[in-house]
Amino acid sequence: MDSSAESTLNRFQSMVQSLAQPGSMPAEAGALANQIIEVVQTHGSAVLLTATRAYKLKKPVNLEFLDYSTAERRRAFCLEECRVNQALAPGVYLGVAPILHTPGGAWAVGHVWPSGEAPQPADELQGGTVVDYAVVMRRLPESSTLATRIANGHVSAGLIRRVAHIVARFHASAERATTSDSRTPVDDVLANIHQTLDQSRADTGVLISQSTYAAVSAYLSTFSQRRRALLDARLRDGRIRDCHGDLRLEHVYITASADPSAEDDMTILIIDRIEFDPHFRIGDVAGEIAFLAVELEGAGRADLTREFVRAYIAETGDTGLLELLPFYSVYRALVRGKVRAMFAAQNTGSESAGASARAEAERMYVLAGRHATSPAEPTLALVGGLMGTGKSTLAGLLSSELGWAVLSSDITRKRLAGLPPTAPIAASNRRGLYTREWDSRVYLALRDEAAVLINSGHSVLIDATFGTMAFRAMMAEMARNARVDAKFLECVCSRDTALARLATRWERKLHAEDGVDPSIFASDGRPDLYDRQAARWQVFDPERESGIEHSLIDTSTSAPQQLEQALTALGVPHLDCALQLSGQSTP
Repeated sequence: MDSSAESTLNRFQSMVQSLAQPGSMPAEAGALANQIIEVVQTHGSAVLLTATRAYKLKKPVNLEFLDYSTAERRRAFCLEECRVNQALAPGVYLGVAPILHTPGGAWAVGHVWPSGEAPQPADELQGGTVVDYAVVMRRLPESSTLATRIANGHVSAGLIRRVAHIVARFHASAERATTSDSRTPVDDVLANIHQTLDQSRADTGVLISQSTYAAVSAYLSTFSQRRRALLDARLRDGRIRDCHGDLRLEHVYITASADPSAEDDMTILIIDRIEFDPHFRIGDVAGEIAFLAVELEGAGRADLTREFVRAYIAETGDTGLLELLPFYSVYRALVRGKVRAMFAAQNTGSESAGASARAEAERMYVLAGRHATSPAEPTLALVGGLMGTGKSTLAGLLSSELGWAVLSSDITRKRLAGLPPTAPIAASNRRGLYTREWDSRVYLALRDEAAVLINSGHSVLIDATFGTMAFRAMMAEMARNARVDAKFLECVCSRDTALARLATRWERKLHAEDGVDPSIFASDGRPDLYDRQAARWQVFDPERESGIEHSLIDTSTSAPQQLEQALTALGVPHLDCALQLSGQSTP
């Protein structure tokens, strides 16, 4: 910060301290005559708190991503803040109050101007001159923020699902982004990412290690290049909208009765929607979900992270955001780290405030680095194994966790044959549909379909036996040509376990009614076929199959344990899988 800007900020802080003295507030502020007003500082504002009101003054700073450097700009952005926050926080934003400088040199807060009006800078008003502005808000208790409630253990899965519902409903009504001939909202998002990386570089070696910064930078760059088609598809699908832009735990208020567990008597309000630049609001809803998700994770509540994301998807049907969540989690954690680092730099005079901000910046930078270990490029995962080993179940678990596309050999075979996916093929008819020629046709179709998805930026799970080197090599060659990793997850369990599963599944298939899951019941595997398939199985040879990374997944374990094994094999960082799947087992 240069000397001129520092001097301006010092004058601002002196004004704020004067306004915090008794007698500076209007009668409607609810301040007692002898009450000293509490002041809360952020990187871009100073907030004066009375018993019933919050007066938010914008700092006269230009931080590149926001510019409040003139009184005219601060007036405009105060009005805009009131406007954009009405939808998510009705009744909270009351209007704009001018800050007055009297002939005697005193500072005072003027009366509230509602409905998008406010006097101009230098206007004479109430015996003083207008020099600045404050957004006036109904004061909400800090004890009701989502951050405080989490710290106190007063947030349940049901409550976080209600927050997800509010956010989903807001996104559904938010304006869809459009594109011009020269620039799209995706370009703006990527520009914001590059700006954040540039601004965070100053923290390397201090708040973020050189290695973590390099990993984060490489991940974001690679993902944005190799997955650009995936990012662009979100615009076509209407998933890029005029969002909140700063969806954080501290901005979600849950007001309730005196009993914090009385969830039926709660109102959810979300404040502080970004007003200073619509480019920071307009973006993929996945980025908005990622912001609150990483904050929940940073607060040590991975269980609530999962509940929030899954509830949002259930409300919106937006399963596609899962594949983008790691990318936006890296970006949002990086943003939060940068903002807290800026705040720490502004508060060198306050040891406790600066230390707290630096600690949070470090935590968020570490979280960005953790998510940056996710695969930045599309991945081809072959989920194979003998019949009855649970490969379809594992593929389904992975798809639900990661949002990756699933291609099934059983479903593809029936589709190519013109049959319903769950139609059982009796022993007398198997020879025509399960010949070597039919196998080749099925695997070729799977390869071609997977190639299209990978070229569109998607990672792909192929659920098939992959019992021969030839079919594994076919997929490895396609992956090599597409410049993506191929990973073979071989599902294994005991013969007795597989036979028991096959017997149960075949019996259920023969008597199944309409509506059964085709991903599970498309298979025609039966106990009497197991040994024949096992005899033909070609064991994976790492010397001859160097183009594929091979891992064994023990499917005799619980579903959370299987998922954890598979995520590790895929190189995907994962939280405690038992939080999501506790009590589930492989069918």
